[in-house]
This record gives sequence, C-alpha cells and structure tokens, in this order.
Amino acid sequence: MIGYLFLLAVGVYLLTCLRVINEWERGVMLTFGKFTGVKQPGWRLVFWPFQSMIKVDMRTLTIDVREQEVITKDNVTVKINSITYIKIISPEKSVIKAQDPYLLSSTYSQTILRDIVGTYELDELLQKRSEIAKQLKEEIDKKMDEYGVDVVDVKIQDIIVDEKLKNAMARVAEAEREKRAIITKAMGEEEAAKRYLNASKTMGKDENAIYLRTLHLLSDISKDPSNKFIVVPLEFAKMLKEKK
Repeated sequence: MIGYLFLLAVGVYLLTCLRVINEWERGVMLTFGKFTGVKQPGWRLVFWPFQSMIKVDMRTLTIDVREQEVITKDNVTVKINSITYIKIISPEKSVIKAQDPYLLSSTYSQTILRDIVGTYELDELLQKRSEIAKQLKEEIDKKMDEYGVDVVDVKIQDIIVDEKLKNAMARVAEAEREKRAIITKAMGEEEAAKRYLNASKTMGKDENAIYLRTLHLLSDISKDPSNKFIVVPLEFAKMLKEKK
C-alpha cells in the first residue's frame, strides 16, 4: 500500500514538474540558483524546488522610446520620437546580466538619442534622419550586445520643432525659392542674349537671311487682324537707299 502511495506521489510530483515552452520562447534553467542550460520549445521537466525556469521571448519586440527633448548643436530645442526594434539572441545573458532587458534597451535608446542628436545642427537633423537613425542603431547595438540583445532597427518618427521656428524656417525656404527663381530667370536672359547676338552675326553675313526673318516676323504679326502694315519689296528699298 505504501509503495502505491509512493508511486502516486512521484507521478503527481512529475506532473507538477511539467512545463511547456512555446515555439517563440526559450527556457533558462537554474539549478540551486546556478545557470545550468537553455531549454528548447516543447514539454520540459523542471524539478522544483531544486530547479527553476525563466521563459524568454525570442520574437522581435518594439520599444516605443518616449518623447525626448533634445538641444541640437546650434542650441535649438526639439522634441524627438523614435522606435527601437530589438530581439533577444542570447537568453542566458538577457536573464543573468540584465534585470529587465527591455527597460534597459529603452533607457539606453533615450540616452544615446540625446547624445547623438546633440552633435548635429537642426538643418542636418532634418536632412539626415536616416543617417542618424543608422548611427543610433549601431551605438545602441554595441551597448546591448553585452546583454544578449540584438538591435534590429531604429526609426526616428517625428522631429517636433517650435511653431515660431517653423514659421521662420518657412520664410527662409520661401526666400531661397525666390532667389533660385531670380537666378534661373537671369541665366535664361543671359543665354537668350548670347543666342540673339550669334543670330544677328549670322544674318548680317547675308541680306537674304534678314529678308526671310522679316517675312517670318510679318507672318506672325498678320495673325492679329488689328495690325496693319505695308510690305515694301527688297529691291525697291535698295533703290530708295541708293538715291539717298
């Protein structure tokens, strides 16, 4: 009778020792408080109270880095929102070396974001968003590698600038567009003047060329019924010129 009770007790104990590890998880095993291995997905035995198992999610996780108020290199205050995508690649490191790897990643992201953005001027910050995000990823990845965390990507979502500064930037942009328009127009007029000069030199070599150009001009004028003009033959014009 005692034997059956013992076997029943052992069976119940083994049932209570069963643990399920999902496909996207890994189980970090501790025996008498010491790391003894990583369990793969499936049914696993954890002999409590001697052993314990901490499950670690191996999927890519999104960390929404809260809005940071940062001062740029040219002393402009901006607010930046960013997202960090991380994935745990070493379950044992993430458990043994970090109390909360997700909170640690978020804290590092905030600190490094402020440090890196502070080395850029506002214009650079607005123009080089992808380059800055890449630099953020590399720096955060270096820090988190020690804790078994891989930084998959970093995205800068919003760069919020003060409304007064926005208006000033819009005025500067408008002035720059007007400047480019004036320069383009002047360049066009310069090019046209050069072409007119070359055309006049070419037509001056032959009177027939001038006559053909005159006929073309008259053809354009005649399209408007209100315009009146008298056509003088070229030979007659020459005769009048010789008599003078």
